[in-house]
Amino acid sequence: MGIKIVTDSTCDISMELKKELDIEIVPLTVIFGEKEYADGIDISKKEFYELMRSSDSLPKTSQVTPLAFENVFKKILDEGNDVLGIFISSELSGTYQSATIAKSTLGDDKIHLIDSETTTFGLASLVYEAIRLRDNGNDIDSTIIALEELKKKVVVYAAIENLTYLKKGGRLSSVGATIGTMLNLKPIVEIKHGKINAIHKSRGYSKALDWIIKKALDMNIDTSKPVYFGHSDAFEKAENFSKSAHETIDIKESKIIDLGITVGTHGGPGCVGLGFFTK
Repeated sequence: MGIKIVTDSTCDISMELKKELDIEIVPLTVIFGEKEYADGIDISKKEFYELMRSSDSLPKTSQVTPLAFENVFKKILDEGNDVLGIFISSELSGTYQSATIAKSTLGDDKIHLIDSETTTFGLASLVYEAIRLRDNGNDIDSTIIALEELKKKVVVYAAIENLTYLKKGGRLSSVGATIGTMLNLKPIVEIKHGKINAIHKSRGYSKALDWIIKKALDMNIDTSKPVYFGHSDAFEKAENFSKSAHETIDIKESKIIDLGITVGTHGGPGCVGLGFFTK
């Protein structure tokens, strides 16, 4: 009997990696107009941002259904394994609720669910920690205790490159977007207590990224754990940001992750972010 980790596609871990990592990634649905796509299966991150650039309206997302989770959970249970589900914040999606409904329907105490209270590379950081704990031989109870403590220490910041998508989503007026663009203001969002909130504005992109690095140091970043750099169709920017952060912070291990439908829908292409654990 082992532990099988299940997460959802908002973690932005590539579907191609799930076999290598020995995890299950259940896709949300992305809706553009009248077309629906299984996130990470029917539509890639690159295609997602190409559609965003060409569309007048923002995409919508649909949570994973309880039935989809039932099918995944039942297969794992039939193989004799415990289910460890780690999902997008319940404040941002009904996906976690769908998982709890599936657990209730199946009525099996070998199904263990965690509301990550985060998303994208914040969720990925918890999934990778769960993989590490599992592979180190931790049992299910100690793994859950460790993850519940770790999720309180996850910090995610992202700098928004283009105000157009905040305006499209109704989070910024046309006047505010125009003024912000004229002044070259770059909002910085934080994912905290399960919600995405704007917390700062910087004049220019480089200053925004410098602010994030300073904030990470102020918050006592734990460099004994991996640090995550995220980007929405802006790999070169993320790579440069990573190099800059490594020059300032004693980062021992890092990953660059493509942002998908959660932060991507809010901020559009061109965003770059930093995710880490505090000590």
